Amino acid sequence: MASSLLQSVRSKPAQDDDMISQLPDDLKHRILEFLDTREAARIALLSKEWKGVWLSHGRLVFDWDFTEAANGAAFVKMVSQTLTLRSGPVNEFTLVIRESGFEPTQSDLGLWCGYLSRNGIVKLDLLRTTDDAQPKYKLPDCIFSCPTIKHLTLYSFTIDFPDNARFGSVFSCLTSLVLVDCVVSMPLANGTAPSFPNLEKLVFHNCVHIENLLTSVRKLKFLGAWDQRVGIDWEWFKSRFQVVRALCIAAKLLLFKNAGVAKPSFPTALNLRALRLYNFSFAEETFNASIQLLKQCPNLHVLKMTLEVEPPSHVHAGETISRMLENPSSLLNDHGLCELGIVEIGPFAGSRQEMVFVKAILSKTPALVRLIIKESYHFE
Repeated sequence: MASSLLQSVRSKPAQDDDMISQLPDDLKHRILEFLDTREAARIALLSKEWKGVWLSHGRLVFDWDFTEAANGAAFVKMVSQTLTLRSGPVNEFTLVIRESGFEPTQSDLGLWCGYLSRNGIVKLDLLRTTDDAQPKYKLPDCIFSCPTIKHLTLYSFTIDFPDNARFGSVFSCLTSLVLVDCVVSMPLANGTAPSFPNLEKLVFHNCVHIENLLTSVRKLKFLGAWDQRVGIDWEWFKSRFQVVRALCIAAKLLLFKNAGVAKPSFPTALNLRALRLYNFSFAEETFNASIQLLKQCPNLHVLKMTLEVEPPSHVHAGETISRMLENPSSLLNDHGLCELGIVEIGPFAGSRQEMVFVKAILSKTPALVRLIIKESYHFE
């Protein structure tokens, strides 16, 4: 769509160019939002009016297409020039750093983030795609104290909190934090950590020392935890489980083996309204932990379960689990899921264990209004 728009603009006669240039600035900004950064810069050459709008445009995206088109030092130069030519604040900034391409230095990153922190950055995405065991970059210190940033997404970064982190001076306005393949380093000289007073959403995948984050959970509403090779600390999870309204978690993380808890007793989560369980399986430990979790969510309204993808012939439940599936009353209590209105399960392969499990769920959900079952390619 964006490319065809750019081509049509270039092909119009001069008088039509003038008409396009006279569009209201807010409409021009909307058009630029559909273009990647390279195309937006090109369209700015049409007229002084477009150039002015482009230089004040607050959304910059240096994604896969941009990094593939730029070679070597030209990539760093283009990012630097694009930033320094701004005539207004940069509210959103996305940077994809490809391992196979030219990578900026830590100094380059520090200069860019320094500019952004002084010019109204609200949403910052720094995404480095790599298979390295350790992150290459550190999050620049200026971002920790940035007073405007609300949404931060980091892939493969070391988050080395400054010494003043324990005094509550970092991320005072941050509402959303997404971390993938990151290492968290925290100064704990006095045994405390940043409070993140306004954080509402925390998502992490394969991060190290994530338990160092978030001592205060006053406003946390959404918690997402995907694959974690080192697991999740039980005490850290328990207090957050009691306050969030939505939880997305891989079922195997419910085992909490790293905390030395063989069979954790989940507290009642009165606030939880939506739950998504990934890689749910009928392996005894994982199944039991998942069921115990469900029993402690009396106000749950939406349940989405992603099953492990296996052919029906490979899906086996142990003798204990099979008995539980045959007797729904021993699986779930009568009032545990009484508020549940929406259930989504998939990929569904049609195994006997899956069929019996769905029947057990249906027998305990009197308020159910929608059941969605997504077939697996192994469906029989």
